[in-house]
Amino acid sequence: MRVWPFERVCVDVFNVENQPPHGEDSILPPLLELLAPQGYRHLVRIGVDEVFRREPPCSTDGGGGGGGGAAAHTKRGSRRLMRRTERRRRSA
Repeated sequence: MRVWPFERVCVDVFNVENQPPHGEDSILPPLLELLAPQGYRHLVRIGVDEVFRREPPCSTDGGGGGGGGAAAHTKRGSRRLMRRTERRRRSA
C-alpha cells in the first residue's frame, strides 16, 4: 500500500486483509496512518478484512486525480459492499 499511486489512481474502497501470522501485531494502526491522510475512513472489519472508504468519493469525470471509468466501477462495488455490510449488521 505504501507504493500505491494515490495522486494518479483514485479508488473509492480498499479491502485489505489483516491476518498477521501467529502473535504478530495487527496491521490496522499502520493502515490508518497511511490511509487517513489520503481521505480514507475505516468503515468495518469483515472477517479478516479491513474496509476503508474514500471521502469524498473519487470523481467519475477523470479529474482531480480520479480514476475515470475505474472510479465509476469502484463506486458500484462500494455500494454493493455497503449493502452487504448493512445486511450482515442487521442479521447479527
